[in-house]
Amino acid sequence: MATIGKTVFDQQDQFGVVHRTESRDFLVRAVDLVLAGQQTMPQQGNRVIESDAAPSLLYEVVSIGAEPPFRFSDPERQTLRIHTKFIGLEATT
Repeated sequence: MATIGKTVFDQQDQFGVVHRTESRDFLVRAVDLVLAGQQTMPQQGNRVIESDAAPSLLYEVVSIGAEPPFRFSDPERQTLRIHTKFIGLEATT
Protein backbone atom coordinates (compact mmCIF):
# COMPACT_ATOMS: atom_id res chain seq x y z
CA MET A 1 0.00 0.00 0.00
CA ALA A 2 1.29 3.43 -0.92
CA THR A 3 0.15 7.02 -1.03
CA ILE A 4 0.87 8.69 -4.37
CA GLY A 5 2.62 12.05 -4.50
CA LYS A 6 4.98 14.05 -6.69
CA THR A 7 8.14 16.08 -6.34
CA VAL A 8 9.21 18.81 -8.73
CA PHE A 9 12.96 19.26 -9.22
CA ASP A 10 14.53 22.35 -10.80
CA GLN A 11 18.10 21.99 -12.06
CA GLN A 12 20.18 24.67 -13.72
CA ASP A 13 22.59 23.56 -16.45
CA GLN A 14 25.96 25.11 -17.29
CA PHE A 15 24.25 27.64 -19.60
CA GLY A 16 21.88 28.90 -16.90
CA VAL A 17 18.83 27.11 -18.34
CA VAL A 18 16.56 25.68 -15.66
CA HIS A 19 15.22 22.20 -16.39
CA ARG A 20 12.13 21.08 -14.47
CA THR A 21 11.59 17.38 -13.77
CA GLU A 22 8.64 15.86 -11.95
CA SER A 23 8.79 12.46 -10.27
CA ARG A 24 5.87 10.28 -9.25
CA ASP A 25 6.46 9.51 -5.60
CA PHE A 26 5.27 6.53 -3.63
CA LEU A 27 4.99 7.14 0.11
CA VAL A 28 5.24 3.92 2.11
CA ARG A 29 5.89 2.99 5.70
CA ALA A 30 9.54 1.97 6.04
CA VAL A 31 8.62 -1.17 8.02
CA ASP A 32 6.33 -2.30 5.18
CA LEU A 33 9.05 -2.26 2.51
CA VAL A 34 10.01 -5.93 2.57
CA LEU A 35 11.65 -7.77 -0.34
CA ALA A 36 12.47 -11.49 -0.20
CA GLY A 37 11.47 -11.55 3.47
CA GLN A 38 13.91 -8.79 4.47
CA GLN A 39 13.14 -5.19 5.39
CA THR A 40 15.03 -3.02 2.89
CA MET A 41 15.49 0.50 1.60
CA PRO A 42 14.74 1.58 -1.99
CA GLN A 43 17.62 1.60 -4.45
CA GLN A 44 18.10 3.19 -7.85
CA GLY A 45 16.77 0.82 -10.50
CA ASN A 46 14.20 -0.93 -8.28
CA ARG A 47 10.80 -1.22 -9.92
CA VAL A 48 7.35 -0.32 -8.60
CA ILE A 49 4.16 -1.71 -10.11
CA GLU A 50 1.04 0.42 -9.76
CA SER A 51 -1.71 -2.13 -10.13
CA ASP A 52 -4.77 0.10 -9.59
CA ALA A 53 -4.93 0.65 -13.35
CA ALA A 54 -5.50 -1.95 -16.05
CA PRO A 55 -2.96 -2.65 -17.44
CA SER A 56 -0.61 -2.09 -14.51
CA LEU A 57 1.85 0.80 -14.73
CA LEU A 58 5.58 0.26 -14.27
CA TYR A 59 7.88 2.82 -12.60
CA GLU A 60 11.60 2.79 -11.89
CA VAL A 61 13.19 4.22 -8.74
CA VAL A 62 15.47 7.12 -9.75
CA SER A 63 17.81 9.76 -8.38
CA ILE A 64 17.31 13.19 -9.88
CA GLY A 65 20.31 15.48 -9.78
CA ALA A 66 21.84 15.44 -6.30
CA GLU A 67 18.61 14.11 -4.78
CA PRO A 68 18.82 10.46 -3.59
CA PRO A 69 16.20 7.97 -4.84
CA PHE A 70 14.23 8.36 -1.60
CA ARG A 71 14.02 10.47 1.51
CA PHE A 72 12.25 10.15 4.81
CA SER A 73 9.01 12.09 4.77
CA ASP A 74 8.58 12.60 8.49
CA PRO A 75 10.76 13.53 11.49
CA GLU A 76 10.36 10.04 13.01
CA ARG A 77 11.77 8.42 9.82
CA GLN A 78 8.80 6.09 9.53
CA THR A 79 7.59 7.04 6.03
CA LEU A 80 9.68 6.84 2.85
CA ARG A 81 9.09 9.11 -0.15
CA ILE A 82 10.37 7.08 -3.11
CA HIS A 83 11.07 9.02 -6.34
CA THR A 84 10.22 7.20 -9.59
CA LYS A 85 9.75 7.72 -13.31
CA PHE A 86 7.22 6.01 -15.57
CA ILE A 87 8.87 3.43 -17.83
CA GLY A 88 5.89 1.62 -19.39
CA LEU A 89 3.18 -0.92 -18.89
CA GLU A 90 3.77 -4.15 -17.03
CA ALA A 91 4.07 -7.09 -19.41
CA THR A 92 1.29 -9.60 -18.92
CA THR A 93 1.75 -13.30 -19.51
